[in-house]
Amino acid sequence: MLDRRTEPLEIACGVLKQETIHAIHEDGYTITAFRILDRWALNSPAALKRLEAQGIMAFEERLNAQLYMEVDAYNSESARRAFQQGWSVYEFYEAVGIDTELR
Repeated sequence: MLDRRTEPLEIACGVLKQETIHAIHEDGYTITAFRILDRWALNSPAALKRLEAQGIMAFEERLNAQLYMEVDAYNSESARRAFQQGWSVYEFYEAVGIDTELR
């Protein structure tokens, strides 16, 4: 659990190699991707290190898959209605079957 706000990739920087962080920056990922990486680093650091060990191509493929799933769901009409009813983003993702954890 966090007791303060963090900067984008602050948590991920403590788990991932510097060259991986550099590649993420160089490839133009958005703040949403950074949040996914920070969430994975906080909740599943060992799984994130295993993913990183598979190489940058596998790493980015998995990140892109998660990013597209979450962005598509977030931008949907059903998300708009859920958020109007006070749902959190994570409640909505769970309701539509998006696993936000790295497994």
